Amino acid sequence: MAIREIWIFSMLMVGSISDIKTKRLSSVYMSIFALGSVIISIYFMQISGGKTDWFERGMALMPGLAVILISVLGKGAIGFADGIVICVIGVLYSLSECAAISMYGILLAALFSVPLIALRKADRHTALPFIPFLGAGYIIFIIMRFFA
Repeated sequence: MAIREIWIFSMLMVGSISDIKTKRLSSVYMSIFALGSVIISIYFMQISGGKTDWFERGMALMPGLAVILISVLGKGAIGFADGIVICVIGVLYSLSECAAISMYGILLAALFSVPLIALRKADRHTALPFIPFLGAGYIIFIIMRFFA
């Protein structure tokens, strides 16, 4: 199972660097991340004997699809690519795991944003890169799973 963790961690770190520097995620990055995740998911299906709960696989995409919907309805207030990254995480994890990773990222972003707003270094319209928080949330998720 370490393949999945190393893949997601490395792709989130690459995405974090890109998101911080350019405030964008390239389509090449997104394609490599998605394709690699699908290949790893197929590999895990093969070693499990092909027994896959397709309903659960589909439900794991819901947190990402919700972020994409909010992005579209909010006219880009939340990044569309952030939703795609969460969907790609859902390809490899269950609904509860994907939701936990997403919630850790949102919590960390909020904890980072509140002091900035209180100190008037930012306002509610300030754009923050979300992928670094998602990466940190993923690290917390792995640590919590290790100790559970």
